[in-house]
Amino acid sequence: MTTDNIGVLVKVQLRVVLSFILTIGFSCLAISQSDVESSNFLRRYFKNVFGKMNDPTEPKLINYPTISYAPETSWEIGASSLYVYSAKRDLNNRLSEIKSFAFITLENQYGLWLDHSIYTDNNKWFFYGRARYQNFPLFYYGIGRETSSNVQSVINGTYILFRERFLRETFPSLYFGIELDFQGLNKIEYINTTPTFTKPEVGEMGSNNLGLGLGLLYDNLHNAMNPRDGMYSEWAFINYSTFVGSEFDFTYYITDNRLYLPVKKIQS
Repeated sequence: MTTDNIGVLVKVQLRVVLSFILTIGFSCLAISQSDVESSNFLRRYFKNVFGKMNDPTEPKLINYPTISYAPETSWEIGASSLYVYSAKRDLNNRLSEIKSFAFITLENQYGLWLDHSIYTDNNKWFFYGRARYQNFPLFYYGIGRETSSNVQSVINGTYILFRERFLRETFPSLYFGIELDFQGLNKIEYINTTPTFTKPEVGEMGSNNLGLGLGLLYDNLHNAMNPRDGMYSEWAFINYSTFVGSEFDFTYYITDNRLYLPVKKIQS
């Protein structure tokens, strides 16, 4: 695991922990707040998030703040929204989710994330994807196995990602379809370079790459974004070609296999 990956994991964990602390803080504030209207608002909010719904088929929208810290960003403040529903309000259909997350940091970095997993009626079609737009630093260590463990430069630029899967159920829980991927990195700046730093020979000022491919997915999870038990197995390839507008020609092979086992049975 690289330093970058560790940084991302720490950042995600910090965001979860700090969001939880912030939530507890708001809960305590609701209890001690003398202002009746504020107290009622917070109670309604926590009831909407954690309470049981009168109509379990009704779609649910949750909004919550986030805060995190990472060395390359300093403090990050954001807001997230989650929309959950079942197609045609039929609980026999799998849960569909649409998530959004926007953030800004004290280093003037910012971003907007959109994720979704959408099932149609009877789970016949599955649309699974994500989109990213952000101005965010990347640590650059060099190219190849013999690179130093020290950061050679910080790459700053505008990053755009769009990944989508259009899948049709062919057998129960087995989906097949088209996969699309676009990634763009532009407005590149190399910051805090070391004396030994050399720019990469290919794509030194960024690139835009569009790929199309096919995917086979076995998915018996009730909720793809919040799985508790079941299996997810994706096998796919995406071909990036100058013929469809990519700046480079290459093929990307994907295998993603996960098995989820519940630690404790959840009482309904």
